[in-house]
Amino acid sequence: MNLSELNSIIASIAKSDIENNPLIVPVQSPWFEFDGESIAWTLDGEYGGDVMHAKIQVVEQQLKVVLPKEEE
Repeated sequence: MNLSELNSIIASIAKSDIENNPLIVPVQSPWFEFDGESIAWTLDGEYGGDVMHAKIQVVEQQLKVVLPKEEE
């Protein structure tokens, strides 16, 4: 990837126009698994160590959100 391609990807995401960018392949899956060279990883913005293998998985109904009551 070069800087021009990165700018193209960022612009497409900012404009919500990912369908028309050949550099972006939209997919849906309950999990993704990556293998590669060692890279620094973050967990909620905190350093999570260097990893060579990562599995990102959706865990349904595990995020609890508390919203304020609506005023009438």
